[in-house]
Amino acid sequence: MKIIMINGSPRKYGATAKTLEYVKQKLENQLSCEINLIHLIDQNIQTCKGCSLCFKKGTCYLKDDGDKISTLLHQADGVVIATPTYVSNISGLLKTCIDRAHIVMEQLLLNKQLFLITTYENAGGHQAMKVLNNLSIYAGASIGAKVIIKNAFNKNPLTQSRIVKRIDKASEKYCKAVKRNRKSRKQKLLHAIVFNIGIKPFVIRQGERYQAVVNRWGDLIR
Repeated sequence: MKIIMINGSPRKYGATAKTLEYVKQKLENQLSCEINLIHLIDQNIQTCKGCSLCFKKGTCYLKDDGDKISTLLHQADGVVIATPTYVSNISGLLKTCIDRAHIVMEQLLLNKQLFLITTYENAGGHQAMKVLNNLSIYAGASIGAKVIIKNAFNKNPLTQSRIVKRIDKASEKYCKAVKRNRKSRKQKLLHAIVFNIGIKPFVIRQGERYQAVVNRWGDLIR
């Protein structure tokens, strides 16, 4: 079993990163699996150019780490995504990664258990979580657990017992979800609507322009 953890913060030692490191320890103690923590700030991921070549060829013409992240997500059994909140949204780093990894069109998170984490100082943490929720639904994932952390700037959230308790509870919930690996009826229904009414008909109409997407579905869509 493989779990990929993605730190969407440009700060490797900030509140979001510290939370991820703590969650990683919790998961390692409860699950027998390989865990890979990726700091996006360490990756070379250029901005998507909107050419859609990846949908036709299966790979991007930009020779950076974008396709590597896509492959890692495809191979993972579970995914943990964490981001700070910038202007009531996810970080620019994470948005660029999402754009480049063609997560939604290729349904890379289908039936994978997700653990979603947002951190914020003043406001917008719930809005950033909504963005991650939508990504999960569109990409076919199951949300095993999530936690929204309000934390003062430049402070370690792990020094606050109430926050640690919430992280512990969410981590335990996620471990149970990974072991059970089932999607709720509501999540199944929402994804079925999004995929069968929105994504699939659009892709089929594109023909050869989206051939790589259809090829990827051959392994994922039943």
